[in-house]
Amino acid sequence: MKKHIHCFALAALYSASFYSMADTFGSISYQRISDEQQIGSQVRDFDVQAAVISLGYELSFSPDFKFVPKISYGEGIGDDDLSDVRFGGDLLTSDNVSLDRLYGISASLQYGFSSKAYAFLSAQYSDSSYEVESTGQDISGSGAGAALGVGINAIEDLDVVLAAQTSGDRSSFELGLRYHF
Repeated sequence: MKKHIHCFALAALYSASFYSMADTFGSISYQRISDEQQIGSQVRDFDVQAAVISLGYELSFSPDFKFVPKISYGEGIGDDDLSDVRFGGDLLTSDNVSLDRLYGISASLQYGFSSKAYAFLSAQYSDSSYEVESTGQDISGSGAGAALGVGINAIEDLDVVLAAQTSGDRSSFELGLRYHF
């Protein structure tokens, strides 16, 4: 079912881009992701970093408001070392968690509060996969969430975007560049 949703979203976004390339954008961003997952017999908190690319389309329905569907793909660029210590100070376990991949789809309502700046609120669905180095365990998480962010038009056709996202036990901070084709 997930693959059907992703394929449908990709086809819809691709079809919409033929209508007018002027409203299509691509972005690249850095995300710092904090997540909580079952690792072995324990629920563990960890932080990883990702490089994310996205493709989206802005549909204007008034001078100030836009509907913005977007698809994203990311890969890990930074991992987290986890350590547990016994009461006696002896090391019990040491794990390294890394992000293998991240897929996402979102729909945003964007409000332009000036000609150079906008704010947005997004509903999103994401799926991520992590690897625990010491055990070779693959863990994954998926779910619906929300994001809140702002964008500033730095130069013609290039925006700087800052967003905070949450989905279940996962939260992230994103800083990126959005280029309008």
